[in-house]
Amino acid sequence: MEKDIVYVIGHKCPDTDSVTSAVAYAKLLNMLGHKAKAVMAGKANNETKFSFDYLGLELPDIIEDATGKKLILVDHSEYAHALNGTKEAEIIKIIDHHIPGDIAKERKNDDILRHTGACATLIYEEYCKQGITIDKETAGILLTGIISDTNDLKRIVTDDDKKAYKKLKKIADIKDLEGYCQKMYEAFLSYDGMDDEEIFMNDYKEYARAGRTFALSCVRAKGKKEALDLLERMYKVMTDQYEKLGMDILITKVHDVRNGGMYLKTYKDDALKLLKDCLYDDSDSGYIYKEKNLSRKKELVPLIYKELDKAK
Repeated sequence: MEKDIVYVIGHKCPDTDSVTSAVAYAKLLNMLGHKAKAVMAGKANNETKFSFDYLGLELPDIIEDATGKKLILVDHSEYAHALNGTKEAEIIKIIDHHIPGDIAKERKNDDILRHTGACATLIYEEYCKQGITIDKETAGILLTGIISDTNDLKRIVTDDDKKAYKKLKKIADIKDLEGYCQKMYEAFLSYDGMDDEEIFMNDYKEYARAGRTFALSCVRAKGKKEALDLLERMYKVMTDQYEKLGMDILITKVHDVRNGGMYLKTYKDDALKLLKDCLYDDSDSGYIYKEKNLSRKKELVPLIYKELDKAK
């Protein structure tokens, strides 16, 4: 019966690491005799679609509400990033590689909360702890998650990520791995088949701090011209969707992949001033430009938190 199923699920606006981690961990649980099903908290992005098609796998089903369900959360531990109804669900376990969020902090369970470059690395380690042999398909799934979240180990990673990558690469035996990584990256940059609202929501996350709420959408462009075009289109989405999303502040960050910089635009209240104060920007344009692209998780959001705390 459905009530006996444990749903393994990643965050809203799922990325490839989130989906692959859910699929691989649900597979492990089933091998251990549990009834588990991997699901998604929204549509897969183009990179994830490409990867699953390349590996010959079907994407998990999408569910829209977690109320009353048994959940294992992977790749997130904050209610703001979790599927609607998570507060009314039974959370069995959390496996997350980010800073522990409010869901994790209110629990005293034996969750797995450790910083790594990818959540898939933690799932790989769970297979090892259980003494379960990782087959070629599962290795491909987990390797794909690590490639995606670490940009093929080009971002800051841990020794655990490197160890998992090396082992999984050998088992997965993906022909022309370099070509696969390149095609994944091309799919990651692509917004083919998506309208502007879907682009805005593709990598969108919500936050709360010091009595304020804000959301930050990360978008990618192949050059300056494309970045400025996307910035204006995303501003239109922010104005159209502001009331529906219910955040105090909306922010779009467009990463100019070719040149390495980032463009930021905000909507509502004192949002632009907030970002200017965070980033020491004194330009008089309607947006902020920085030559270096800042990580949302590790750099930009902590700067916003700090500024909101000062203003409280």
